Amino acid sequence: MIKSELKYKKGDKDFVVVYRDKTIETHNALKTILRLDVDFIIKRTFKNYSGGQKSVYYFKNRFLSNTKKSIKNNSINFGGIKVKIIKDEHWAKFEEGKSNSAVFIEFEITDKLNEKKTYRKVAMNDSLYENLINELTILDKVGTHQAVKEINSLQFQLDTLKSK
Repeated sequence: MIKSELKYKKGDKDFVVVYRDKTIETHNALKTILRLDVDFIIKRTFKNYSGGQKSVYYFKNRFLSNTKKSIKNNSINFGGIKVKIIKDEHWAKFEEGKSNSAVFIEFEITDKLNEKKTYRKVAMNDSLYENLINELTILDKVGTHQAVKEINSLQFQLDTLKSK
């Protein structure tokens, strides 16, 4: 997780920084972001915690521009792809004292043919944003959600044949 063992207090912030070369770093303060080749930033603000059988940590997510300013409509352009956060991030921790947890977030992604699709992203570790950037990079190259679907289907068939 971004902070070890999810030790957050209400209002705590951190920043997921995506650079133009698609590398990703996490910072605890905007002033520590020193590189000039920032593509965009995701500001994460801890909202609250709910306990019970599983602990859930809720965050508010906002896109910031490369100049560290809030972006209207909370959406960015990634190449020719529009990305909007539609459901903020939350972490579910399944067993206290263990490192098993999952993160959930929803994006609306509009491809180059203006087709919108909701991506419900789930990751079992800190790979959420890396996975998102990888998927957006592929979508930006091929242009449409349908092309990505066909590529993934062919990759699955290829992997299945390799395993036999």
